[in-house]
Amino acid sequence: MIDNGQNWDAAETDTLLLALLRNATRADRPSRDARNRFYQHIVRMRRIDKYEDVLTFLQSDGWVPPPPEPPADDD
Repeated sequence: MIDNGQNWDAAETDTLLLALLRNATRADRPSRDARNRFYQHIVRMRRIDKYEDVLTFLQSDGWVPPPPEPPADDD
């Protein structure tokens, strides 16, 4: 799913993800590493605004988004 931009742009993707996270127990929430990978992906895909509520929820237990990674060289 990560490689398919249509999935990330689907109208309800962000709200469904937020609902899933809200219903998960603390033990079942994504690891910090998984959150970091998710964050870097939405930065690269320029979807920060769409997933703002998800990011806010993920930060509710103290997680802080990492600095964006530098763009990959296409050479």
